[in-house]
Amino acid sequence: MSRTGCPFEVKIEADSNDASECVHDDKPRLNVSAECCAEGKLYSCTMCEKNFFSRRALNNHMNIHSGKYKCAECGKYFGVCGRLEIHMRTHSGEKPFECTICSKRFTTSGDLVRHGRIHSGDRPYKCYICDKEFRQPSDVTQHMRMHTDDKPYKCAECGKCFVARRYLERHTESHSGEKRFECTVCSKRFTRSDYLNWHMRHHTGEKPYQCIECGKCFAARRDLERHTRIHSGEKPFECTVCRKRFTQSGTLVIHSRIHSGEKPYKCYICDKEFIQPSDVNRHMRVHTEDKPYKCIECGKRFADRRDLEKHTKSHSEKKQFECTVCSKRFTRSDHLNWHMKDHTGEKPYKCIECGKCFADRRDLERHMRIHSGEKPFECTVCNKQFTRSDNLLRHNKIHGGVKI
Repeated sequence: MSRTGCPFEVKIEADSNDASECVHDDKPRLNVSAECCAEGKLYSCTMCEKNFFSRRALNNHMNIHSGKYKCAECGKYFGVCGRLEIHMRTHSGEKPFECTICSKRFTTSGDLVRHGRIHSGDRPYKCYICDKEFRQPSDVTQHMRMHTDDKPYKCAECGKCFVARRYLERHTESHSGEKRFECTVCSKRFTRSDYLNWHMRHHTGEKPYQCIECGKCFAARRDLERHTRIHSGEKPFECTVCRKRFTQSGTLVIHSRIHSGEKPYKCYICDKEFIQPSDVNRHMRVHTEDKPYKCIECGKRFADRRDLEKHTKSHSEKKQFECTVCSKRFTRSDHLNWHMKDHTGEKPYKCIECGKCFADRRDLERHMRIHSGEKPFECTVCNKQFTRSDNLLRHNKIHGGVKI
């Protein structure tokens, strides 16, 4: 039978469970066990029979057996003098290769080539399962473990497993709690060197990662990767309850609180709870009566920029969003989304208290006040309180049309 998924083909003979042949073009064949082939370790050392994932890892390992050149600093052996010279740069700090775009320097030309793909957007290596593209082969190897659920690197302290060794190394530092990396500007200390590097960009203003689509720059590569999903439309994070998809894991976490009812952020004045910190900031303007966003058409002011953006569309009276079922048109996309649920019958927002479902999140929030007893709308005349603003408006007619 045959097994693919690497740049070469692995053939395992059906009548043997202890031997196989790995063929890679015209390169020498390597004899490894069927068990190692199943693990993806296709290269075997002829001296000690240790197995490796790649030919490069095997070659590095062979230096232990045949190494002629020894590093005077750390005692590591190398089979080729040139390898030792490159290795010595890790001790001397020499970085002779400079990026012509952001001036970042590197110890080897290969590191510079890989870094250059950040600016060019070149991703020449592809996953054969999901066609996701990567900048270097090691990224593909690491990504493939997502499909196989393989996490070979285990923390000896807590037993947590990781897909890459560098993630394990970073994780182990969290157990010691030692912050040995210090900022030379503000003396703030960090457990990891990459945290310090990101922090330093706050002082220097450096943003070396640029989006090739819109030109926007970012201080961290991860921020650029998240941003590019806006252009590609990729939404890898899916809600297990309503199947809605998101571009960022943090957005999914916030969304999941709609289903769970969790509200970890609280107003220190009235103890009202919220799903995310930005909701608290907007809510605080209710107490301060701060409305910094003003409509240039009618002068009406709003506490939240999003409310202003929605309001301005009412002046244009352009109903650019059309229902594909009944052709009804709307000025706002969210109004169209709400309307579409009338056709689909979709009610993704469920009350965790009684199980009642709602098509709109705001309807669920209003409904939850029945269980919590919250009545945030108060009559300024008789101080009677209500769960909904429209109930307060109807009540105000008793007092002669007094409005809040």
